[in-house]
Amino acid sequence: MLNSMTGFACKEASFADLNVTHVWEIKSVNHRYLELNFKLPDQVRCIESELRQILKQYIRRGKVEINLKIMPNQNTPQTIQIDSELIQALAHSLSEIDQLTHHKLADYNGFEFLRWPGVISNQQSINNDYQAQTIKIFEQACKQLHQSRVQEGIAITAMIEQRLVNIEKLTRQVTQLIPEIQKTYQQKITEQLQTVTVQADPQRLEQEIIFYLQKTDIYEELDRLQVHVYELKKQLTAQSPVGRRLDFILQEINREVNTLGSKTFSAEISSIVIELKVLIEQIREQVQNVE
Repeated sequence: MLNSMTGFACKEASFADLNVTHVWEIKSVNHRYLELNFKLPDQVRCIESELRQILKQYIRRGKVEINLKIMPNQNTPQTIQIDSELIQALAHSLSEIDQLTHHKLADYNGFEFLRWPGVISNQQSINNDYQAQTIKIFEQACKQLHQSRVQEGIAITAMIEQRLVNIEKLTRQVTQLIPEIQKTYQQKITEQLQTVTVQADPQRLEQEIIFYLQKTDIYEELDRLQVHVYELKKQLTAQSPVGRRLDFILQEINREVNTLGSKTFSAEISSIVIELKVLIEQIREQVQNVE
C-alpha cells in the first residue's frame, strides 16, 4: 500500500486548568529524505526530542513542518508576568556602564526593558502532567496526518494501476505488430535488390536479411518491459515505503521503451512508443510524491 508524502493535520485541545488551548498543525510535502522542522513555544521545547521520535513512527520520508500554537481560552483575563530579577540585573548593568563611561547615559524608557528577551512572560510553567497531555495530543495529530497520507496514497495507487493497464495494452499491440512489420521489411529489401543489376548470392542475401531482422528485433525489450511492469505492480502492495524503488523501476521501463523506439522504423510502433512515454511520465509525476 502506497503512502503519499503530502498530508495535513490539525488537532486542537483545551487545558481548562491553564486556561489555554493547544492547536497542533502538521504539514508534509515530498522530499528525498525525512526532514522535520519544529516551531514550538519555549515552554514545550524541552520535549521536542520525544516529539520527533513519535513522529518518526508514522513518517519515513517527506519534509514536515510542525507548529504548535498556545492560545488563551476565550473570556480568560490576559496577564503579563515580568521577570523582576532580570530587570534588576539589567538596571545594575546599566549603572555599571554609567560608572565605566563617567557620564550619565540616556534614561531608558520602560518599553526598552520589555523588549529584552525573557523579561515578559505570559507562559505558565510546564509540569509532568502537562507534558504528557501535550504529547498525547501531538500523537493524535500524527495519526491524523498519517491517515491523510494513506488516503492520498490510495488515490495515487489507483491512478498508477490504470496507467499500467494501458501500458500493458500498448505492449500487446506492439507484440502483435512485429510479425507483419518484419514481413514488410523483408519484402522491401527483396524488392530493392531486384532493382540491382548485379547478381546477388541467394545464401548471402538470406544471411543479410536475417541479420537485419535480428538487429531490429524488439522481443527482448518487450519481455523485459513486461517484467518491470509486473515488478512495479507488485510493489504497489508492499507494506514498507517503496517510493525510491518505484522511481528506479520506472527508469528501467523508460529505458526499454526508448530502445523500442530506436530499434524500429515502424510508424505504428513509433506512435505507440510516444503514448507509452506519456504514460510513464504521468506515473513518474505521482511516484515523486510516494513515501
